[in-house]
Amino acid sequence: MAALTVAQGIKVSAVDQITGPASEAIAPGDACFVDASSNGHITPHTGTAVGIFGIAVGSAVVGEAVTIVIRGLVDLGDALDGLVYNAPVYAYAAGALDSVGTSGILVGFVWPGYASTTADKILWLPGNGGA
Repeated sequence: MAALTVAQGIKVSAVDQITGPASEAIAPGDACFVDASSNGHITPHTGTAVGIFGIAVGSAVVGEAVTIVIRGLVDLGDALDGLVYNAPVYAYAAGALDSVGTSGILVGFVWPGYASTTADKILWLPGNGGA
């Protein structure tokens, strides 16, 4: 496991996103999914859950609305600095992100920022729905 330390989740560009109530506390940059077992609430990713998922671009407490980008680009601050471009990023327990695939589900890839953000590496979410 090579856990990434994520301090922010800022939407750079979104093709698909969803806003809904949080089932528990969510921090910006958390990997989340729409949880069928909690009436469709947005829940931090477990690393094994399958469904519509993305990266939180805000924080929320239980019942508060939170937006997740499903397909698009998200600035995770310095979290991707140690990775090469096109490196895969995975979700694992408690909404955390990892750069090693043995511990979770593929979320996206490291993408160049091209001056659209202060970070030179951002996360591209292809919107694969956890499949």
